Amino acid sequence: EHILINADEQEQSAPSFLTHHGFRAVSHIWMMSAPAGMAIAEPLWPYGYTVHSFADIRDYRILHDAYYGCCADLIGNGANSRRHRQENQATADHWAHWIVEENDYGEGIFIAFAPNGEIAGICRGFLGTTEDAATKPTGYVDALGVAPSHRQAALWRALALTVMGWLRAQGQGALTLEAFGVDESVMHLYRSLGFALDTHLIAWQRDLLLENT
Repeated sequence: EHILINADEQEQSAPSFLTHHGFRAVSHIWMMSAPAGMAIAEPLWPYGYTVHSFADIRDYRILHDAYYGCCADLIGNGANSRRHRQENQATADHWAHWIVEENDYGEGIFIAFAPNGEIAGICRGFLGTTEDAATKPTGYVDALGVAPSHRQAALWRALALTVMGWLRAQGQGALTLEAFGVDESVMHLYRSLGFALDTHLIAWQRDLLLENT
């Protein structure tokens, strides 16, 4: 077990305070945004890789395996929580709720597959709302993850562009993106797609298991 605290990079006193109390920096959380008028390129998938919306797959076991297989080692992501993994197995009730969080059928959840059929990545989009008829709502890109054995820049890029294009097709304007547990190289990749960095949080971890042994 461990305690995880996210501290803004701008908090200059945080590193010394957290280190003094037994925490160590373990990961990053990037919060980014892109303007409504930004052009969105068509995704280019590595040879043999394919992507499908969960609305077409409709298999909760695949959704479970994609989420935990691609995100479990990304610190700060919900899939990285041991308690989350124990409590949220592939039950229809849990995953149906997870899907309805952004739309009723899972159209905004995209799962990538490798040429051999392995799950390679997952990303999802949330539809924003607005009460101002003159302003398009802000869409949200939940940049979940790529499976460790398939991590290459082309997959991170293609997954993000797929969700971005889907959000734009649903009438969304500006976009926000959050990425958990990935390093600066992935953040810069998202920058190359047109996102600007708004907030950089550093995840600090204190291990409790070692203290209690």
